[in-house]
Amino acid sequence: FYSDAVNTVSVVMSVVAVEAVGLTMGQTNLVLLLLTVVAILMSFAWGWMSDRYGPRRTLITVLISWAVGLVIGAGSLSLNATDPATGDPTPTAIGFALFLVAGAILGSGLGGVQVADRVFMVRLSPPARVGEFFGVYGLVGKASQVIGQVLYGAIVFLLLDALGVGAYQI
Repeated sequence: FYSDAVNTVSVVMSVVAVEAVGLTMGQTNLVLLLLTVVAILMSFAWGWMSDRYGPRRTLITVLISWAVGLVIGAGSLSLNATDPATGDPTPTAIGFALFLVAGAILGSGLGGVQVADRVFMVRLSPPARVGEFFGVYGLVGKASQVIGQVLYGAIVFLLLDALGVGAYQI
């Protein structure tokens, strides 16, 4: 279930940055590049934690950090201003700062999920059936990419007229 959220957030982050926060595509690309660097660097920390405390405990910690990051990210959207002439969102300093903090937490968690869940899968799988278990793991990952994005798109499509930018917070 968590891979659905991970894959969906990874894909729609740029849409949210442009449509809900009000960043340009150039600014969005810079933010995503920065968050990719955070994910790479934090992967080492999550890997150390997985070795030290175990993949289950690490994965739970990562998922809790993701929940915190998603709440901060949703909250950051409500702090942006709206251009009265066009109705487009305009980032405020505090809203943008919180958006970056949320992005860093989510980027960190992206690396953490990739590190911890594979080790956890190896430990859960019977040695003679590791290939089968990773096959199902891969299938679930691919299916979650489709399901999550369709659900997210449907929610935004159905609620955008009623809630405006608030539809991106759901």
